[in-house]
Amino acid sequence: MITTEICSMGVDVMENISFPLVFSCVLYLFLAVMFLYASFKMERYGRKLMIFCSLLMFAAPVLLFLGMILQSDRLTTAGTVFPLSLLAFLLFASNLLRYRRCRESVRAKLTDCRVSSSRGWERCTPCFTYEYEGEPYESYSFLSYPKRTFQKLFETGGEYTIYLDPDEPNLCADKRRFPLSSVVFAILFLAMFVFGVVVVARG
Repeated sequence: MITTEICSMGVDVMENISFPLVFSCVLYLFLAVMFLYASFKMERYGRKLMIFCSLLMFAAPVLLFLGMILQSDRLTTAGTVFPLSLLAFLLFASNLLRYRRCRESVRAKLTDCRVSSSRGWERCTPCFTYEYEGEPYESYSFLSYPKRTFQKLFETGGEYTIYLDPDEPNLCADKRRFPLSSVVFAILFLAMFVFGVVVVARG
């Protein structure tokens, strides 16, 4: 009798499993491991953020799995919306905090640029060499430019004023250009998170 009940429960669980959600769980777990791995490579300011992002990604499959088992749309929605929207908000908000910490000006030489492309759009991230408190540094700015804009503003071998974080001198920005896009995306994903809270609360 007990064996029959256990088998029946197992069949019910299998029927409730959605394979797209299972794939999402696996993807979340992979991202969680990647963020955790990245935390060991980061400086002290970035390490805590990476660990928190890893915890968010671990929480997502737990919520999705419970939603499948308990047939709860609330848990499934929470596992889908909350971790991703909160993760994106934290990453863009972190970019703004990095910008604010870059307040110490130094003269630097542009030695290289890193080009990244997506769907035909190319962006260039300048690389600078400079000295701060007698120590040499070589670092990429965390602000990037469209390729045409970069070519108008910079020339390899030229000297420019950049701004760095005095507590983490290898973190620099090529100029005090306010990253408005980070503000827009941070607000967007925060709104998505709040919308998810309202949807889950109302059931």
